[in-house]
Amino acid sequence: MGCWKRALIAGSALLLSACASVPLTSLPKLMSLDAETIDPANLELAVLHSDNVGITPGTAKLSIELTDERSGNTITTDQLIDTPVAALPPELRKRLKPGYDVTRFSVSDEAAAALIDFRARAVEMRERSGSKPKGTFSASTGFCSPDGSGVPIEPIEFTIFIRTKPEQNFFKLFKTQTMSFAGVEGAEEGFRPCPEVETDAVGPL
Repeated sequence: MGCWKRALIAGSALLLSACASVPLTSLPKLMSLDAETIDPANLELAVLHSDNVGITPGTAKLSIELTDERSGNTITTDQLIDTPVAALPPELRKRLKPGYDVTRFSVSDEAAAALIDFRARAVEMRERSGSKPKGTFSASTGFCSPDGSGVPIEPIEFTIFIRTKPEQNFFKLFKTQTMSFAGVEGAEEGFRPCPEVETDAVGPL
């Protein structure tokens, strides 16, 4: 199975998830995502998704890969951006329509510290090479059943957004994708009821 429809085995737990990746040079806004200058503490992800699924807590993850084209050396980081925030800024609220929800996440202190360390490694790579490395951002999330009814019959739609500064709007990291878990082997076992989650009821808009 491909990136959009897969069952991931993590220990003995089956997790239904979706993922996507994109080169930073593919869109003008993405070119502004500089791993050397982003303040990791400000990173946020938001997932606009069909309301026939929820987002499994602890599964929203952002990955960054940087490659030095001269040496071929690559550095990567995978960090959970999974601190839930209930408040939605205007640019996300206006995207809501019947049949859809938005789930918003901010970065934890632990993940921010790890990203700061990665940023230092990125600077060191550039200084050694003399040229800026090529980068790819990836994001993934796990799905759960909001009403406990199991795998949805209808396809799932979702779009992933990112924000790097509190004064800026969220912008689309990946275009809207459609996928279906109906008929996927192991899906019934992996599509578990969504647990209750405490959120930051305020959060920066």
